[in-house]
Amino acid sequence: MGFFAVMASPGSVEPSVNALHLNLWALPSIVPGRRLFYLDVGVEIRAAEEAVDSIDILLPFRVDEGLWPDGSRVVQDLYDQVANQDVAELIFGGPVNVNVANSECTLDFPEGSLRAGRIDTHAVKQVEAYAQRSDSSLYTIPFASPIEPGGQRYFRMRWRILGARPLWRWKRIVGGCLVDLRIADVREGRFAGADRSLRGRILPIQKTNVFVMAPARLELATTSPEPRYVRLLEAHAWESYLRHATSRGKGPRLVVYYWRSEAQSGRPITIDNPFRVFADYVKAPSGQWWVKVLQAAAGVLAAALLYLFLKNWDTAVEAVGRLPWGTAWKFLVPLSLTGLLALWGAARKFVAGGFLATRRAFRRVEAKLLLVSR
Repeated sequence: MGFFAVMASPGSVEPSVNALHLNLWALPSIVPGRRLFYLDVGVEIRAAEEAVDSIDILLPFRVDEGLWPDGSRVVQDLYDQVANQDVAELIFGGPVNVNVANSECTLDFPEGSLRAGRIDTHAVKQVEAYAQRSDSSLYTIPFASPIEPGGQRYFRMRWRILGARPLWRWKRIVGGCLVDLRIADVREGRFAGADRSLRGRILPIQKTNVFVMAPARLELATTSPEPRYVRLLEAHAWESYLRHATSRGKGPRLVVYYWRSEAQSGRPITIDNPFRVFADYVKAPSGQWWVKVLQAAAGVLAAALLYLFLKNWDTAVEAVGRLPWGTAWKFLVPLSLTGLLALWGAARKFVAGGFLATRRAFRRVEAKLLLVSR
């Protein structure tokens, strides 16, 4: 089971993580019914007695590494959105005064000031030991400029998700999904032994805000802990922040679910005190009468076809036996099975990793079409 963690880079002095902001987006694609998943990570870092020039981030999913509109290949830096006055107030959920001078951005809050920083997106590297993992990705995030001793900086970045499991699991038959986000939770992992070496580098997090933007057609059935609030997303207000992430125009509504670690306990988030968000969503029943009529008609038709098939089973088998190629049927069956085995052997590389190459190629085309739709 993958989990999220902010870690000190190997060989560097451990900084402090004052705040962590996680925004999980389930955005509509250009394909009806399909969802594009993104995770926005905002982290406030304070350096101790030595400068800090990078951190490591462990993500509970496989990252879709592809070209972003700004030329980045792995992660998108959201510094420009943070430095935008209107967008900054959306991000931090309250009044903030943005001052940009000499290529530096300062965020002035009623309780104090905070500098925004850039990450060096072209130098972001994946840790090779996690390159083949389906439930986790580990990356080193270099800063564009080091945090001076005693200084603090706020970084915000966007990750494109290729395989949402185990973070987001669709319930294909009954409808709905399961969201399971774990922060600094080192237990119950399939690779617990491999992850043990990371435990000494996992940094305590003073407070965490978790936002999940889910389709409005999903209803929250069970959750732990209880969210601080639930509200409808103002899609138009967030359009500039989500640029190039989703298609323009009126799409399905999103509902915001907000959890906060301080509501659960006053202690920092550590491997001894992890923070977990679990949410079970069910598909809301459709209130449209024509949908119910079609569903009922489809059920009646399926039952009728099954009845006729079972009633005339002997007749159907007898008719097949009278066909001119009935004798050849005995030979066609084993030949067909042999052919299927041969095709499967040729396609094993193609389907390896859950059609990983196909999914990545589709996302490349999808990303280009999203740019055109803007």
